Amino acid sequence: NDFIASLPTGTTLILDDGIYDLGHLEIANEINLKGTSVDNTIIKVNSDPISGQAGVYVKANGSISNLSIHMDNSSNPTAFDALKVSGNTYGSITDYKISNIEVIGGKNGINVHGVRNAIIDGVTVCYATGNLVSVASSTVTISNSNLALGGWNRVIAIAYKYNDVSYPTSAK
Repeated sequence: NDFIASLPTGTTLILDDGIYDLGHLEIANEINLKGTSVDNTIIKVNSDPISGQAGVYVKANGSISNLSIHMDNSSNPTAFDALKVSGNTYGSITDYKISNIEVIGGKNGINVHGVRNAIIDGVTVCYATGNLVSVASSTVTISNSNLALGGWNRVIAIAYKYNDVSYPTSAK
């Protein structure tokens, strides 16, 4: 985590094939995280999340691609997201791209919150105990993805606000 925090803006960090058992990963600077293959570059996270949020928590522009995120949430199956991309306010993260990744586990497999023009493409999400993809206060395009049914019977959950009233919705 300290190494990633030290990378300059715009860096593309390429992870070689291997299993990276990190506990958690926080990305707070604008970088592109790229594995060499979705089958052989695996980031393992567990119930030691950052700020009670997620195993992999992204708080800046950039992208994540060509890897797998495996969340072992067996000790607390409904507590934490596997991957969360979240800005402080709508639009503080723009054009974030999640592509060619596999996400296994988490309360929500992928949670996108406060992101303008997020792209989720070529993603497989399975074994989330809640929603496979959760979207709040964001604009998101999802394409070419394989989303198996989540634990809450929702594949994609969408929450939004209108006139300061929250309206949760879902798509199947």
